[in-house]
Amino acid sequence: MCIEITTERSGLILRQFIPKDSSSLYRLIERNRAHLSQYLDDTSDKYPDHDSVLDSIVNQKKPEKLRFGIWDDDELVGVVSLIPSSMMAVLGYWVSADRIRRGYASTASRALCRYAQETIGIKRLIAFVHMENKASQGVLEQCGFTCFGMAFKSETALLYRTEM
Repeated sequence: MCIEITTERSGLILRQFIPKDSSSLYRLIERNRAHLSQYLDDTSDKYPDHDSVLDSIVNQKKPEKLRFGIWDDDELVGVVSLIPSSMMAVLGYWVSADRIRRGYASTASRALCRYAQETIGIKRLIAFVHMENKASQGVLEQCGFTCFGMAFKSETALLYRTEM
């Protein structure tokens, strides 16, 4: 079953990845390798080729992880994910370099947070962000998160949380 989540923005949906999305996701990663690597993100390294992307969809390492494409009409513009555990979940996201600062990450994150609360029953969300990534910090703040310090065992990541 493929989960699809509507957002407040016309034409923008979140759709859980299925195998036929692997080519679109690989092309998006390929175009954004430098962008993805700037804040110690390992997405670029994890997916060196199309087969690794397809395998990540078909044989997901963390079956509980919900990973969605951010689709603007039929174009994949980013990824948003949720890793639930009991009454808490970790939010993650990234948007194509040519689409940053256009509201995609905020809109997608708000929609996924709402889904986490209303459908899964999540009460607390957390997110990790590189301390120099001001744009991502702004996304989290727009979604109601507050920073409450450095991430455990990290010198570069801040920990954000929200209570729902």
